[in-house]
Amino acid sequence: MWSKDTNLRMDSTSGGVFSGLAEAVIKAGGCVYGAAFDETFRVLHQRVDSLEGIDVFRGSKYVQSDIGDTYRQIKKDLQSDKWVLFSGTPCQVKALKEFLSIKYNKLLLVDIVCHGVPSPLVWEHYLYYIKEKYNADKIENVSFRNNIQS
Repeated sequence: MWSKDTNLRMDSTSGGVFSGLAEAVIKAGGCVYGAAFDETFRVLHQRVDSLEGIDVFRGSKYVQSDIGDTYRQIKKDLQSDKWVLFSGTPCQVKALKEFLSIKYNKLLLVDIVCHGVPSPLVWEHYLYYIKEKYNADKIENVSFRNNIQS
């Protein structure tokens, strides 16, 4: 699947479907959880409840994310009768289902195709290597794959 919105599709790495789902959930008064980079390119799961916030989730991140207290936050949102969209690896989706232990009608789950992800420590070492190799103080951007969709 992919979004009919050409601009959205070109800004995304997997066709823009997630952004379309996220927009629908937020417009329904819900919130979205997904993997995003922090300022040091550590991958964390974050929560957004505004259309402007969705952008942080765009782009592939082939690194194990830090879930933090995401599952607890999701449970609170669901108990407050909010729509919730969660995106993660299949094991993260399964862990969320186990944590919640009951089905919620307002929970939408999107699991990505996963062939295994490196540990955050491997990712951290790689970023250090890149900075050393290019004698850079800071990494400005990370892209795991180029968008060649039309």
